[in-house]
Amino acid sequence: MSNEFELFTKILFPGLSIIISLFGLRSGWTYRKDKLFTSRKNMSEFAYYLYKNSEDVIFKNIAEEYGIAALTKDKSLTKNQRLTLLRTINPVRDIDDFSKCQSLISISTQHDIFCWNKKRYKFRVYRRFVKLLTTSIYFMSSLLVALPFNYSILFSIRAMEKISHFNIWQKIGLSSYLITLGLMICFICLNKVSKIKIAERLILTNRL
Repeated sequence: MSNEFELFTKILFPGLSIIISLFGLRSGWTYRKDKLFTSRKNMSEFAYYLYKNSEDVIFKNIAEEYGIAALTKDKSLTKNQRLTLLRTINPVRDIDDFSKCQSLISISTQHDIFCWNKKRYKFRVYRRFVKLLTTSIYFMSSLLVALPFNYSILFSIRAMEKISHFNIWQKIGLSSYLITLGLMICFICLNKVSKIKIAERLILTNRL
């Protein structure tokens, strides 16, 4: 019975990690900027409140600026770039997408609306290489998460003998370290691949 259970865990946990990784890769994962939106929205409303009480046009302009900045969820765009972003083909989707991949692309008011920040990303071959490499690391990291349930996959017999002499807290510490490390690398890689895919779609759908 124990041999059957051991065989079951050897297949189950690595298999589950791969399945979960596929779902994660399909759905994508990026950092969100909801707090930035809320902060600027509050500033816009407060500035408009000051305008209503003082009728000073300065406060009205500030309210508009903060309102636009809240919608675009950015930190460094000029007023013209923000207005350009609001006038895209699908501003609701494009604003959300741009806020996720702003580190890779910028807004141009002359040629294509969106362009790559770094020249090397302009080449499709380079982007495919980065996506392939990052995806490979992503799946290897997902297996690292499952590794504590089956050390024999990676470790040698000699290493397994040493691990067998660990006390319960040492085993928990090693398992926690491997799971945490694997999850961190997974999230970093998933974020990278997702950003490139979103940026590619954003540039392609907004060609002038």
